[in-house]
Amino acid sequence: MFNVVGMSEFVGMANGHLHCWLCQKPVSSRALFCHHCGTIQPVRDIDHFARLGLERRLDLDHEHLDHQYAALARTLDPQRFLIRGVGERGHASKQLEALNEAYETLREPLKRGRYWLSLNEKEFKQATEIHPFVRALRQELDTAAAPHDCDRVAQKAGHALEQGLWA
Repeated sequence: MFNVVGMSEFVGMANGHLHCWLCQKPVSSRALFCHHCGTIQPVRDIDHFARLGLERRLDLDHEHLDHQYAALARTLDPQRFLIRGVGERGHASKQLEALNEAYETLREPLKRGRYWLSLNEKEFKQATEIHPFVRALRQELDTAAAPHDCDRVAQKAGHALEQGLWA
């Protein structure tokens, strides 16, 4: 996914700040629209959970996921941007693509689990180096072929936590 970033936004990103591409006022990394001028913002590099306004959890509420997706998809409907400039239509299109990708990943349990692991890979690798039980769970998860296999691994992990098998 390619974005055109203006010089002031590039400097702002280097300093840890993001600015609206049009009015140059500060915006959050998750903002779809500038709170000052109302223009749609370019796609930012955020995780799928944040893009949909969800907590980073494996056990998502599917109704809430669907509701969040539908609300954001309505907001990004291409018909709403017909009278806007080419830049805003392009940003809206890219935002909708990113939203669809996030939804497709998070709605399927196996894809969601693998994505969640990729987000938490560093912490997970540290844990697997520390405890052999976690290493065994990781191997089971890597060889999981269906969502029920992932559920079985999650149940084992939950049971181990309840029993205090690792701390």
